[in-house]
Amino acid sequence: MRSIFFLFVKFIRVLQIQGAGWWTDLRSLQVKSDIERMGGSVGKNFRLQGGAGFSYARGAKIRIGDNVRLADHAHVFVAEGAELEIEDGVFIGRGTVVAASRRVHLGSGSQIAHYVTVIDSDHRFSAADKRLAESGGVSAAIEIGRDVWIGANAVLLKGVTVGRGAVVGAGAVVTKAVPARTVATGNPVSFRKIEE
Repeated sequence: MRSIFFLFVKFIRVLQIQGAGWWTDLRSLQVKSDIERMGGSVGKNFRLQGGAGFSYARGAKIRIGDNVRLADHAHVFVAEGAELEIEDGVFIGRGTVVAASRRVHLGSGSQIAHYVTVIDSDHRFSAADKRLAESGGVSAAIEIGRDVWIGANAVLLKGVTVGRGAVVGAGAVVTKAVPARTVATGNPVSFRKIEE
């Protein structure tokens, strides 16, 4: 009996190493089914690759287009009552975190590199007589336009809008709107128009 168990474990490991596609497909289908059961929608070819996660609360409003892919260890969080819209052809890179407390919109064809943070909420610091953990939070929607490229380790914070065709450079910290066809780099972020 023990040898059958070890053979089974070895078989599973071989499947995971050589053909992880079946596991990715199974997890992707489960998440798609759960989102649709909550009243959301998920398009064709939705893929959660090894270790990618998708967490959502009841009442979350989720719409995902076709050909959306989350790479290894990327994670999406959607809070109760929050909205997440990911349009067609969006790629979310390894280790990236997308967190929606109010609304996050990722425009079609946008590419998000590895280890990016997109978070539409922050702590409230106005209550001097309260501990930080008791102060609550504040949130504002994030809108990322079509065909946007966001470089590795960039951080996009609450209330940010990134215009169509913009590029956010690696390591940039974005706290204000990025106009369309603009390169945004640095901390604090600075802008340069993309030449035609």
